[in-house]
Amino acid sequence: MGRRGEYVENGDLQVPQKNANERPSVTESISPADETPQVAEVDYPGRMLGVVGLILACVLGAVGIVVSVVALVLSLRARHRNSPAVAGIVIGVLTTSAFVVGTWYFLELFLDR
Repeated sequence: MGRRGEYVENGDLQVPQKNANERPSVTESISPADETPQVAEVDYPGRMLGVVGLILACVLGAVGIVVSVVALVLSLRARHRNSPAVAGIVIGVLTTSAFVVGTWYFLELFLDR
C-alpha cells in the first residue's frame, strides 16, 4: 500500500491509495455513504393500521376508535408503542362526543315540541 498522496494507476483512472487504519485528513473529502449510518426501517404489527385508524378517527369517530384499538392491541402484543393508534383513540372519542352533542343540540333546537 502506498502512503497518503500516492496514486496507483487503475486503467485510465488514478485512484489515491490510503491505509485502512488511517483517518481521513481535513482536506480529504468523505463521501456521504461513509458517514451515513444504515438504519433499518422499524416495522411492527399494527403500525399502518394505527395510521389508518387516526385518519378514520378524524372523519368517522366510532370507526376510527375501533380500528385504532385493534392497532394498539396488535402493537402492544409485539411490545411496541403505537402513537398514531393512541392519537386515533383520543381524536375518535372527541369526534364521536362532538357528533353526539351536536346531534342532541340539533334535535333540541329544531324539533322542540
